[in-house]
Amino acid sequence: MSVVMDVSGSGKSSFRQALAEALDWDFLEGDDMLPPSNVEKMCADIALDGRDRRPAARSRRRRDQ
Repeated sequence: MSVVMDVSGSGKSSFRQALAEALDWDFLEGDDMLPPSNVEKMCADIALDGRDRRPAARSRRRRDQ
């Protein structure tokens, strides 16, 4: 697993996709794992807090085990 983090609009998704293709890895977009309410907050430029992130973090942990 590889995690790429940076500010919004910095090219993370493009870089991760290219990296995954080059290494023949699966590519998972973190934003695709968020509930619609979190996506709405992000689109409104409202920062997510720990309560918002908890469900997606639990989901990733279960999938990675």
